[in-house]
Amino acid sequence: MSLKEIFFKNTSFLFPKYTEATMFLTSLITILILITEPFLQEIVIKFFMADFIFAIVLMFILLGLLLSIYYAFNDKKISRQNKDIMLSFMIVVNVFIGLSASNYLMSSSHGLSVIFPLVNYLNALFLAFAFRYDFINSGSILDIQAKKSEILIGSIVVIAIFLYSRYVLDNYWAMTFSICLVYATNINNFIRKIIIRN
Repeated sequence: MSLKEIFFKNTSFLFPKYTEATMFLTSLITILILITEPFLQEIVIKFFMADFIFAIVLMFILLGLLLSIYYAFNDKKISRQNKDIMLSFMIVVNVFIGLSASNYLMSSSHGLSVIFPLVNYLNALFLAFAFRYDFINSGSILDIQAKKSEILIGSIVVIAIFLYSRYVLDNYWAMTFSICLVYATNINNFIRKIIIRN
């Protein structure tokens, strides 16, 4: 047994497992942010038009987002190739938002809201490391079909968190995205177990 295998065996509980609901909610948050933040749309379009490599990467990420939505409402088993695409989408979004929110905190931070971006920042570094060294791979996406009630409840909560954070608390877009991601990737599963019974 290699050193890597020994390390993974003893620390596997630290590496995230993604469900169809988690990936769908991450897609929903991404869409909400892009719809409500025109400057992000402009940045994406600018890079898409200016750089061919970036355009290919962006299309790959977009495909991951669309697949995350598709499989949330489809009973088909996710192929390994599609899992790789969806996982890439999840990693890129989490790393990008974690770093963006943390950079914002360098110039402005207050109260307990600091906790969420810091969690995402540490999560971003950890995910990048784990993905790079194959501790997180297609096997990290569980073959558990999302229930419609789970999707509905999760969507309502995420939208409510998004609206409250962005328009009531007037949080920076990356802070809002960060808070929603913490719910989607860490809290949603606990809520699901409490509310949704098998």
